This record gives sequence, structure tokens and C-alpha cells, in this order.
Amino acid sequence: REAKIDVPVIALAKSKTKSDATSTIINKSEERIFIAGRANPIILKNHKALFKLLVSIRDEAHRFSRKLHHKAEKKRLLNL
Repeated sequence: REAKIDVPVIALAKSKTKSDATSTIINKSEERIFIAGRANPIILKNHKALFKLLVSIRDEAHRFSRKLHHKAEKKRLLNL
């Protein structure tokens, strides 16, 4: 905002399953995209190419952050 740059923001929500002691799957949701200023999410099962692209971006971001976390944790443990 300070730089007056308009950057679109989205959130990618993973699919989820709910379970309890008597049933393995009660309800399964689809992966979806939430866009700032839009009331309803985009369901990704209807957009297979977009789904593959966004999931691979998300997975790479998670892989990178885990790698960085493990590196920092290893450094912290060695310096104790």
C-alpha cells in the first residue's frame, strides 16, 4: 500500500476430510481459491490445469520452507 502497488492476493485452501471414531470420512471438501474481494471461492476440480499449477507452486513453497526450517534448527542445535 505504501508503494502504491496493486498486487492481487489469493489464498489456496487444501481439501480436507472430517472423521470421527465411527466413520472414516464424513465430509470431503474440494481444493479452492479464495480471492480478496470475492464472496465465493473458485473450486479447483473444475479447472484441472490451474489446479496442477497452483498445487505445484504450493508444494514447492512448503518444500522450501521446510528445508529452511531444518537448516535453521540444525544450526541452532549445533550451537547449544
